[in-house]
Amino acid sequence: MTGESLVLGLDWRGESRAYPLSMMWFHHIANDNINGWPVLVTY
Repeated sequence: MTGESLVLGLDWRGESRAYPLSMMWFHHIANDNINGWPVLVTY
């Protein structure tokens, strides 16, 4: 990943996340936890 890599961005409940498209193209799904809340991101 470089400083110019494309990402999916999420801003939820005051927290921000960036999910690299290189990972999302392969898996199409990311599970995360933001402030104790389970979050599922899909592409």
